[in-house]
Amino acid sequence: MNSTNGTAEPQQLTVRALFDGERSFAIPLYQHAYAWGSERTTSAGLSVGLDQFAEQLLDHTHILLIPLPERTDLNHYFEIMNTRGVQLEAHEIAKARLMSVLETTGDESDRSAFATIWDACADMDRYVQQGFTANARSSIFGSQWCEFKAQHFDDVKAATAARSDNEATDHSQETTLDAALEEELLSMTSNGENTHGTDNSTGASANSDDPNDGRFSSILDFPNFLIHTLNLFLAVQHDTHDCDDRGSAGSDTNQRNALVLNDKNLLEYFNTSKPYFSTAEQIKTFAFFMLKTRFIFDMFVIKSDTAQDKTADHSNWSLRRVHKVMNNQRPRLVPAHTFPLVDYSTTGTDTGGEEGDEVDEYLDTDTTHQFQRDIIMLESMNQVTFTSRTSKTFVQDYLWELRRFIVNPSDIWSEASSVASCFRDALWDLALTQFKHSVGNNWKERTGAAYGPNGLDVFTFNFIDYVLWRYSQQQSPMPDTTSSRGIGQLRTKVNAVWSDDNQSPSHSNQRKASPFVFHYRNSIEHFFPQDLVYNHAAEYDVDEGHLNELGNLCLLTRAENSKRSNMLPKAKVAQFNIDEQSLKFRIMASITETSDWGNAQIESHTKSLQELFQAIIDLSNES
Repeated sequence: MNSTNGTAEPQQLTVRALFDGERSFAIPLYQHAYAWGSERTTSAGLSVGLDQFAEQLLDHTHILLIPLPERTDLNHYFEIMNTRGVQLEAHEIAKARLMSVLETTGDESDRSAFATIWDACADMDRYVQQGFTANARSSIFGSQWCEFKAQHFDDVKAATAARSDNEATDHSQETTLDAALEEELLSMTSNGENTHGTDNSTGASANSDDPNDGRFSSILDFPNFLIHTLNLFLAVQHDTHDCDDRGSAGSDTNQRNALVLNDKNLLEYFNTSKPYFSTAEQIKTFAFFMLKTRFIFDMFVIKSDTAQDKTADHSNWSLRRVHKVMNNQRPRLVPAHTFPLVDYSTTGTDTGGEEGDEVDEYLDTDTTHQFQRDIIMLESMNQVTFTSRTSKTFVQDYLWELRRFIVNPSDIWSEASSVASCFRDALWDLALTQFKHSVGNNWKERTGAAYGPNGLDVFTFNFIDYVLWRYSQQQSPMPDTTSSRGIGQLRTKVNAVWSDDNQSPSHSNQRKASPFVFHYRNSIEHFFPQDLVYNHAAEYDVDEGHLNELGNLCLLTRAENSKRSNMLPKAKVAQFNIDEQSLKFRIMASITETSDWGNAQIESHTKSLQELFQAIIDLSNES
């Protein structure tokens, strides 16, 4: 329906209110058939209690009236929407439930602010600042749009309510309607005109101040983020100690992960009968907490960057935040590396920069650049390992480590000089803990039989790659808060693994390892194939006792393995793009340059890795 009363806001109306004489609607002709007369209601079995039915229909049935852009072809729109078959998602129902509690306050601006926060957080492939108008951004996120200035839900309510007349009428800045839907509807107009300066090839508004729309893809969907946020919200409330105190009651892992990361349970978690959602004030408190969590999440958790992405699995990892620059007297958001943390109001970067520039690149020192890269590596290691939504508890661990910033975002800037190193150390500690859990106390026996139901998992192999990258001889030193003796021993064992290739000049050259990136290699495979050992054992120097040792195993994608699973090691190496493979695979490949691949090579490589494991365990015990 096209509303002619000039409103730009969705309205919830009763059926009776539709016919109050103050509104007029254009109804497509084919919808007239849906107007039932008394004979239709009688045949439908509604003759008994018809008065009660009419009262229920007219006064207790609510219709959400959503204005559509002018010149929308209503027949085309109805045809598309009526045949799309899209059902309400669980998080949309949860939103409606929470807003129904806010309705009891009688303050429509509470509901409007809540909806704006929810919708801004729900769009996981844009930065949360992009869900607010320019004026609201300045009020909530500071003059450079990269801090968090709001102190309470009411601050957000005031910011979203105080829109200028221009913002209220400029469709390119309207956030209460779905901008993408509006552009799609405009393209449906009967004359096909491009009336709003839209580039129809991309669907992006020419007036948009966000040129990076669609560039960054989140590692979480919104239902998953919602559950993470609620988990943290309840854990922080449960924590009776100071947020900086590790070992407090709320820091217990079971408490932090009390809710299962499955959106099938989302409606149960977001039921307004729950004690934490029983009042309007609690719901507003949660909404504000969610906004702060999303702000910190965007700054400190990796995304996949589609710009110049040459990877086959969207693993062009990015760790960026956004801030304001002026372009032709128009403010817009641009991405920049999260580290170093810089106050852009004093750097002058708000007055220039071209689209796509990393405007703070020149501010990176060697140390901060290393922390930035290292954090990306640790996070992407987890992302490619734990790929299902129910297994992403590592995000909850990140948020827990960042909780003091979520509770009080201004602390980021007072601690700017140490945030990168502290966060990196926290990620490293989490990885060490996960490694010890993955390999278990009987890790020595498991490295000798590392394949199969009781073998080592994908995380262990990815962690080996991370340690081989991070502590290799060619990697620039980075400050570590852990024991220098332990780190020194770890570096020695790492370089011993690299030396397994007997200084082969090609595949495992450590200098080539520096740009290593984690991809979705999720299949543990045999370098020397199982089939040849089981069916042609007499022809080769690999027996069943060595086949499943750690030294003969590596990570591949399932697609790669299916094509080359029964090839001999040297033939596999010739077929693969080595620079796209894991570091462990590269070392194994380089060994084949100077020797055959047999029992002796497998045993030697396994022994080197066992010594590396021991160094990691020793270091974790010192931490």
